[in-house]
Amino acid sequence: NKHEYIKSVFELMTHCTSNMFVVMRGHDEIPNDITVKNDIDILLAGQHSLPLISKELQNNGFKMHIDQHRYMYGAEPHIQFMHEGIDVKLDMVTGLYYRSVVDKMLWMPVNKEVYQSMFRNRVYCKDEIWKFRPAYEDKLVHIVCHCIFDKRNTPDKYVKRINELLPLVDESKVNYLLERAFYKASDIVFETMKNNPENLHNAYITVTEY
Repeated sequence: NKHEYIKSVFELMTHCTSNMFVVMRGHDEIPNDITVKNDIDILLAGQHSLPLISKELQNNGFKMHIDQHRYMYGAEPHIQFMHEGIDVKLDMVTGLYYRSVVDKMLWMPVNKEVYQSMFRNRVYCKDEIWKFRPAYEDKLVHIVCHCIFDKRNTPDKYVKRINELLPLVDESKVNYLLERAFYKASDIVFETMKNNPENLHNAYITVTEY
């Protein structure tokens, strides 16, 4: 069944990557709400494990697709593995890359400290299917970046997650990461995240001094 299949995929991931991966968001949706349209986002520590991952997943019925968007400043393509039979898609990235504010087809990396924090502070969840999740601070900052740059709005499910995470985080750590991700716009992003998260994108693009 789907539960056991997804579980076996993460066991394969731990083997192929030597535990060097993080499932970035949507843990509450794994495995029951995962579909091809609601995929699993996985951050890898570089490309070195991809050949083995690709071989093993394709041997287990997945089809690989590499997107044809444009990338700058060291950003690398998203690599997707889809299994239509069990209605599962894995979206793998080798770094924290987000869409350009001015061009949705152009991807760029976030500040390296934000990426490094995601790996350095990840949490091992021994009894969970996904094995590794981000620390709450890293997860919150990633959701904010994802909503501002990729979604260009804050869907209801992300408003809910932001509000769930806020009481759990160290705000000083979140502020530090937001400063690295958004520079001069970080203050307004921080305040909007706390008080009006559905307006994150609009608040960000109105900061003229950024």
